[in-house]
Amino acid sequence: MRKNTNLSHKVLTTVVAGVLSCTAVMLHATPEETDNIRMRDQHNMPVAIPQNAQYLLYVGDLEGKNLISKTFAGTEQDVLGDNNAYVVANLSDEPTELVHRYTLPKLKELPYQVLLDTTGAQTDTWEHEPGAVRLLRLEGHQVTSVETIASPEALLQAVTGATAAGSTTDTPED
Repeated sequence: MRKNTNLSHKVLTTVVAGVLSCTAVMLHATPEETDNIRMRDQHNMPVAIPQNAQYLLYVGDLEGKNLISKTFAGTEQDVLGDNNAYVVANLSDEPTELVHRYTLPKLKELPYQVLLDTTGAQTDTWEHEPGAVRLLRLEGHQVTSVETIASPEALLQAVTGATAAGSTTDTPED
């Protein structure tokens, strides 16, 4: 009976370790494809990522949103639209009253579309660094590479196709 108890303990330990390691990987995930992403924008319009999208700019905090605003709100041309780039923001950590009273009115003033995940259902597992933007490069709906960008200059260069200094690139694992 003692051997069965030890064997059961080892099996249970192995299963728990496997679940925990899978959970850890999921907590720092980047989507591999974007064809199932459906959100609403700051004007409450439903949006799906189109087939011709080239970039997703993901922000998970206020500083990241400010980086995007600083980079693109003052440009005379529609840099995001011209380069098939879409901004995705996770607002799930903000209190609902704050989102409705302050965040949404500010977002509605922006000259570009922002896709909003207000519940975290789609982006809670997406990796982000505070104060930075995760730039996902797309071909079709497939993510081909991911960069973490923390400066307006590097972000503008990355979206317009130039090589950006001050950013790090990851290639999704197969």
